[in-house]
Amino acid sequence: MIELPGYKVGSLLGDGGMASVYRGTQLSLRRPVAIKVLKKNLLGHSEIRKRFERESLIIARLNHPNIISVIDQGIMEDGRPFFIMDYVKSINFKSAMERGGMTYSRALDIFIQIAKALAYAHKNKVIHCDIKPENILVDFEGFARVLDFGIAQIFEENDSDDEAFVMGSYRYMAPEQHESSARATEKSDIYSFGTMMYLFFTKRLPARNFPPPIEVNPDVSQALNQLILQCLETDPEARPNSADEIQHRLVSVSKDENFNDRQDNTNEDLKKAFKLLDVIKDESSGGVYLYEEQDTRSLLIMKKKSLDSPGFSASKKLAANEHPNIAKVVGASKTKRSFILILEYCPGGTLAERMAQGFDSSEFYSISQGIASAMVAAHAAGVVHGNLRPSNILFSDYGDVKLSDFALEEYRFYGDKSNRYRRQGEPDGKRADIFAAGVVFYQMLTGDLPEWKEGRLMRSRSFTKAPESIQLLIRKMLTLESEKRSITFTRVLKTLNDAYGGDQTQILSLSPKTPAIDLSSEDMTVARTLHTEIRSEEDASDAAHSREAKPAKTRRNVLVLVLLLSVLLALFSAQGYLLYTDTMFSTLEEALEFGRGLGAWL
Repeated sequence: MIELPGYKVGSLLGDGGMASVYRGTQLSLRRPVAIKVLKKNLLGHSEIRKRFERESLIIARLNHPNIISVIDQGIMEDGRPFFIMDYVKSINFKSAMERGGMTYSRALDIFIQIAKALAYAHKNKVIHCDIKPENILVDFEGFARVLDFGIAQIFEENDSDDEAFVMGSYRYMAPEQHESSARATEKSDIYSFGTMMYLFFTKRLPARNFPPPIEVNPDVSQALNQLILQCLETDPEARPNSADEIQHRLVSVSKDENFNDRQDNTNEDLKKAFKLLDVIKDESSGGVYLYEEQDTRSLLIMKKKSLDSPGFSASKKLAANEHPNIAKVVGASKTKRSFILILEYCPGGTLAERMAQGFDSSEFYSISQGIASAMVAAHAAGVVHGNLRPSNILFSDYGDVKLSDFALEEYRFYGDKSNRYRRQGEPDGKRADIFAAGVVFYQMLTGDLPEWKEGRLMRSRSFTKAPESIQLLIRKMLTLESEKRSITFTRVLKTLNDAYGGDQTQILSLSPKTPAIDLSSEDMTVARTLHTEIRSEEDASDAAHSREAKPAKTRRNVLVLVLLLSVLLALFSAQGYLLYTDTMFSTLEEALEFGRGLGAWL
């Protein structure tokens, strides 16, 4: 029996060709873990040992709910490397398939989760190289996790000493992997994924000249048949472009199989106006759903929260206004049982999904500038975020930053009680938002969460590579005492622009938009005539506006001139800085209030 300091090692969970996995307990936290140890007979094999040791590092850089996570790693007394993973009470996908009785809708849901994990890994330049049912864990709630990155590769890296070295599971390997592991790409994972789907729906592996799945199993739809065959193309370029594409196509396939029963309690008008495409989260406390609007084919996110959930007031405020870096709130309403939010769909994913890949200076500036710009506008409108973190920093299909989830309840990741983006005990407020943004900025620059020693921020080597002004900015944002954290997002935005040469003039505020739709049925009703109603309101507004255009324009021009003179006076103050705390206004809100009062006077 093996012994590891700090851990109690239990029974053998699995025994593969490269390593053994044991059940164990982390003594300090009394939590169950899985302990993976390299086999003794492979200690002398330099290539395998190198890949085993790198596996823990690869998984550690991947933070995704559908990928098993690494807790610790080390070397045993006999020289064998080991690492510690979360223990999940589950069975592997192969055993689940062999047991039988799994519905198509449940299987499709599992395949969608696997595709999400692969898409995340590929975005972070990691190829798994050994996708097969044995490397997928499925718990008893149907939640899937990918494991065993033992032979994974990093895009554009090839540290193998032997170009002809081949690792993987032969029956699931892509043709290019048979020649050399060095030839594996993300398209190789897609081939292996297709092999798993073919196996599930036909009960056989695809041998040479294999028949289409639909010929073996008539219950396979045409769309699913085409997807599986495309994944199994010999030419990598003929396979789907990405795991993201596979996920979206599987969602389309599964909507009839998987989601009709979940719409039973949904308002009939909503069913006609919108099609439910994906259930992203479905719990007793609320849910997140992806809908397609039938008339425009546009995608929307619906968030359903419990009636006592916070954030309704902030959501209504955001629904009446818009900003290019804040996810559009299409509608917000309370019903008899629920608090409903309708938001724009941001297909570019989250910042959390990109954290593992690192950011160059231009990427850091683009993202941090978008975050700061959104927060300037939100704070000026009296809205605090309260839960800013990478998972609610989204991206549009053009890569634009979009902040979401303003003032909603604090997010917890699978029961984790810690919150590294907020000081413990500090209430919601503008200074708490500054701290959260500082953590995000630090994480983007270093790949790690910040740590403090004796109240001082510890600066890693990667952190010190940033411009000195950015280092100083983040240190101020991460001041532990909130009363000393007096910096504003206006100052944050100016410092970012100064350091990276951005546009000094473009500080956008929230601007009024067409009134948001009112969701006011027992559960949720969205008018099918949403767009025509909005157009009618816009036409009426335009007609009224045209009658007042000339005097309004005159007042606006005078207001702009006076405000410009005020800003110039501030710029040439004694210290010469655009600091609201040192010039005529103590806060940005006071400056805006001055502008509103001046506008009313004019």
